[in-house]
Order: sequence, then structure tokens, then C-alpha cells
Amino acid sequence: MAKSAADRVSLRGGVYYYIRRVPTHLTALDTRTIVRISLHTGDLKKALPAAVVAEQELELLWSTLKAQGSLDAWTRYRATMERARLEGFVYRPADEVAGLRVSEILRRLESLAGREADPSAVHAIAGGPDRPDITIKAALKLYKNFVASELVGKRDDQVRRWNNARDLAVAEFVACLGEDKAIGELTRDDGRKFRDLWLGRVRTEGYGRNAMNKQISHLSRMLSVVNEEMKLGLDPIFTGLSVKEIKVERPPFSRKFVEETILAPGALAGLNLDARVALLVCAETGMGAEEVTSLRADTIHLDAPIPFVAVVAREGAEQKTEYRPRQIPLVGVALEAMKLRPAGIERYYDKNASLSAVVNKFMRDNNLMPSQRHSLYSFRHSFQDRLTQVEAPDRLQAELMGHKYVREKYGKGPDLAQKRRWLDKIAYAIPEGFAVHQA
Repeated sequence: MAKSAADRVSLRGGVYYYIRRVPTHLTALDTRTIVRISLHTGDLKKALPAAVVAEQELELLWSTLKAQGSLDAWTRYRATMERARLEGFVYRPADEVAGLRVSEILRRLESLAGREADPSAVHAIAGGPDRPDITIKAALKLYKNFVASELVGKRDDQVRRWNNARDLAVAEFVACLGEDKAIGELTRDDGRKFRDLWLGRVRTEGYGRNAMNKQISHLSRMLSVVNEEMKLGLDPIFTGLSVKEIKVERPPFSRKFVEETILAPGALAGLNLDARVALLVCAETGMGAEEVTSLRADTIHLDAPIPFVAVVAREGAEQKTEYRPRQIPLVGVALEAMKLRPAGIERYYDKNASLSAVVNKFMRDNNLMPSQRHSLYSFRHSFQDRLTQVEAPDRLQAELMGHKYVREKYGKGPDLAQKRRWLDKIAYAIPEGFAVHQA
């Protein structure tokens, strides 16, 4: 049976170590024979998870050593830094090692005794080449690896948009500078040059300040993370270059406008049925586009005594806040619409941005928006207003909206029957002749 990380933990002098023999097929790459990594604790409960991390890092190092021939310069450099750390040293280029205190130099040389045939160890401990240049585009690749854990829990569409935003920021920064400069050569003037490019767009091309700030933020964080991970000692070049944002408040739709304009017979006929169903569910229930596109057959309960949908946190999805998961009874147009898509809105599964774009364009093109500030998300504001107008209890409002309840919570809270009674009070009147499936 294969050993686990816990099997390789040993107590030495009051401190736990992760101890492992170098596999035979790797002895030409790692000549240590036995690897000992201090877990820096005498507490077994703390040592066991630390051992798992140590094992992962060690195996990553070995896989990197095997692939050295195919790695580019900056990846080899990082592998060398990691090897030095696992050996118990801070990596220094050869010229810096030569300038260390004699005792430190001797400590490094003693650790290499009998391991002269292990070039990766020699480079890591006695010093290798100087740090290679990392260009802006190369920094983006590094950054994505460094922050990969932040994308865990995001849906495919969210990951795609995350990547696209940062790819675009880097592409525009490189185009602005006219070259893919090494990040170690970037200056404050480069940051100002990019800022000035965007200021021109904001003033003359109709771009928003928020778009400018997002790109500056993406670039600033990318450089900061790479700088920290690679110990580059770079100065920030974008600090203070963003501009004050203008928060756009989405106004609500009035009940009169929804019932007389949006729900008028034939008003939504030109919108594809999946988007039409989503729009009506959002309008009646206050759900956001991200929530309605996450619905599946197992969260849509049309045959229950009280039909409802469950907004749940599922693997591969990410809720906007910890309070959003909830159960919402289906009433009015939402119930009629959901009957046409009992397994969820397949065309827009986890594609909330696509849904919003389609719905918003259709509504604007067909005079279904009272103003340019309105959007699909405005239905959520309308839902809150409708609950307030009928003086629904605060806790019920919070649970239907998916907001945090600011008072101490006791008991289970309102059940589906209670929720439905209040939703029935605020349900939109369905005009005569209106049909969800109307083509």
C-alpha cells in the first residue's frame, strides 16, 4: 500500500519532520538520498497538514526537475528558488552568495558535500544565474498560476470572463507601450502613459471610469503578486492612478410599466423562449441572472404542494454572498414561465452574462426600458420595493432577497407557505391575452 504524507512524519528533537527517500529513478536529479523537511512544529495536529503541503511541494519539485529541458528561463529560475527553499536556504545568484558571511557560505558548501553531480542542488544552494527577465506577457502566465486557487468554485463562464478581462488589460498595456517590456524595467511613467491613454478614452470616446479603473486594477494586482512570489523587489507603478468611480444605481421598474408594457400581449414575442422564461422568473421572484441560470431540475420543484425553486450553492458555482442560497415560492408569471422549463434554462446554463446581454438588448431595442439606466437587474430592485410596499416583515424580506438579516436569528424563519402568502400579495397582474409561449 502506498504511503501517505502522514506515514512520512517523524519527531526529531521535539520537532516534526517530513522524511522521504528519493525514488531510484530520480537519484540522478536529486542526490540527497533522504529528504528531510522541517514542519516547524512539535504539535502533531499541526504537523500532519503541513506534511501534506511539504509532500505536494516535493513532488512538484521532482516533476519540475524531470521537465527541466522543456522549461523556459523564468520557470527554471522559480524551480531553482523552490529547490533552495526545500533545502533550507534562500536562493541567491552566484555573485550574491559570494558576498555572504563566511559562516553562511560554509553552511551552503557543507550541505553540498558529495552532491557535486546534482546540478540543480548546486545552482539552488551555491548560486546559479541571475534572475531572468520576465516580460509583461510572461508575468500574466505566472500570475494565473499563482492565483489559480482563487478560481476554484467559479463556473466556466466566470472563469472565461476572469481570464478575458486580464488578457485584454495586458494586451492593451503592451500595445500602449509599443513593446512587451520586462517588468523589471517598467517605470512610473509607463503607468502614467497607460492612465493617460484611458483618460483620453473616457473624455472623448464615451468609455466609463470604471472600465479604466478595472484595467489598472488588473495590471496592478498582477504585478504585485508576481513581484511578491518571485521576490523581485519592484516598485509599484500604478498606485494612485485610478480615478474616482461613479456608482451607477439601477432604478426599479414600476408595477404599472411592468404590467402595461413588459407584460403586454406580444411585447416579448421576439425574444427567444429561454430568455423570455428567465426574464419573467427574475421579474416576479427578484432572482438575479446568475441565480436563474444556475437552476437545474433538482432545484425546480413544480410538483411540490407549494411550487418553488431553490437557489443553492453547488460545486462549480459561486454565490455572490453567503446569504443568497434560499427557497422561493413560484407565483404569477414566474410559475407559468417555469412550467415551460422544468429542468432549467438550458440555453443559458451558467451563462448569466450572455443572458443579460440578450435580454437588455432586446428590451432596449423594443422600448421596454423606461431609461438607459434600467437593466435586467432592475427587476431585483423592483422586487425589494414591492415587498416594502406591502410592509412584509424584515426577516421575510431578507430571506426572499437573499440578504443578511441584521438582527439575531432564532428559529427556522418563514416557511414556504408564509413566503407564498406575501408573494401572492405582490404578484404582477397577468393581462388578458398574455402568454409566456406567445411567438
